[in-house]
Amino acid sequence: MVDEYLDVFDENEKLIGKALRSNVHKNGYWHRTFQCFVIKKENDKKFLLFQKRHPLKDTSPNLYDTSSAGHLVSGESLEDGVREIKEELGIDVKFSELIPAVIYKEEYDGKTYMDREHCHIYFYMSNEKLENYILQLDEVVGLVQIELKELIKLLNDEVESVQADGFQVDSTGSRRKIHKKIFKNQFVPHGEEYYRRVFEEAEKY
Repeated sequence: MVDEYLDVFDENEKLIGKALRSNVHKNGYWHRTFQCFVIKKENDKKFLLFQKRHPLKDTSPNLYDTSSAGHLVSGESLEDGVREIKEELGIDVKFSELIPAVIYKEEYDGKTYMDREHCHIYFYMSNEKLENYILQLDEVVGLVQIELKELIKLLNDEVESVQADGFQVDSTGSRRKIHKKIFKNQFVPHGEEYYRRVFEEAEKY
């Protein structure tokens, strides 16, 4: 992974400088990320799409995460973050098509690094079939949809797992359909408050 420069902010998201990504995580500097959840509707059910992170990612490998997300490099605006959707999922989306959802301050102690992010989270409404998404295979190795109501139950410990349907890409680049149960510990540990706020906002649309 290229060690790019990221803008560095204070706790109140005031720009104070820039630093290499490796140092940003090593030293726990606040920085910005762009995150987008794709919302899909089928009949009277609402689903959120989750990507499966590559097993060699430097943070949270092999876990299920936001549909599309990434760091904003130094000088980029929030509008520039929409490139992540094209890069990771292969679909063209305009920033004006996104629904602002949540701005969330996230702190995560990864033991060997400290991740402090100002997460700018958006929604994108789409009923595109999952098989039509083209993944950035050095970043993303799978894509699934999970019903929002079941995600809320999982968050509230009313169920132990949720049903995920989609596909995964193996080491040869071949796709295989998956229909599996996913447990809490298989999601990126953004924290319960993060997911609660996202799910509450998603219910409105």
